[in-house]
Amino acid sequence: MNNKYKLLIVEDDHCLALSLRSLIYTQINDCDCWLAENLKSALGMIAESDFDLIILDRNLTDGDGLRVIDLVRKKSFQTKFLILSKMGGVKERELGLITGAHDYLPKPFSKIELMQKVKILLNMTIKVNKKTFCYDKNFVFSTKNMTVEVDGHANSLTTTDCKLLAYFIENNNLLISRDRLIDLIWHETGQWTTNAINAKIYRLRKKMGRFGELLRATYNYGYQLKMTNKLMTVININ
Repeated sequence: MNNKYKLLIVEDDHCLALSLRSLIYTQINDCDCWLAENLKSALGMIAESDFDLIILDRNLTDGDGLRVIDLVRKKSFQTKFLILSKMGGVKERELGLITGAHDYLPKPFSKIELMQKVKILLNMTIKVNKKTFCYDKNFVFSTKNMTVEVDGHANSLTTTDCKLLAYFIENNNLLISRDRLIDLIWHETGQWTTNAINAKIYRLRKKMGRFGELLRATYNYGYQLKMTNKLMTVININ
């Protein structure tokens, strides 16, 4: 299984792109970093592969880098976007965030601040694409099909359901705070409250059928999935 983070830097300043890649390699282990100098090149790479994080310039030679966000969103819900641009005015930053960027850093920028943002965004990445989780033979969670099958009956999941369930499974038996869950979801879907998280977990439990009782609440803190590890299998179909 390949657990490396995959990053794409879309930057038409070749020297800057090389410098960014070198900086990332010195501070982040287990990552592959690709370079694209324009929209055409970036879109070609995106068509061939999924990326965990795309660092994106806006003033590219063949158009506004924001177009990348629109196109990626049609094929992946987990890719994170960090914009690096000289277009650093308030309205430009707002446009980038509204379009779907997770963060926006105007040029020139601090390398320390940049790497802090990169690490935060990668830490938020939940690798759920194209995996099937099986538990006790009668519980099958497919991130590819966005379904959970219980005793042969399949229920459709939303993208948020997939993110939550995958995160709980990959952190099985760990107690996860509601604040952590809110932080994970907020960057994808807008502002969430504790009550909204509780309601979302309630609906997810219902979709998990009789296995929903394994997703347990801890009063005034968060949730914990308690599955027996020896009954869990993961099929990676990347």
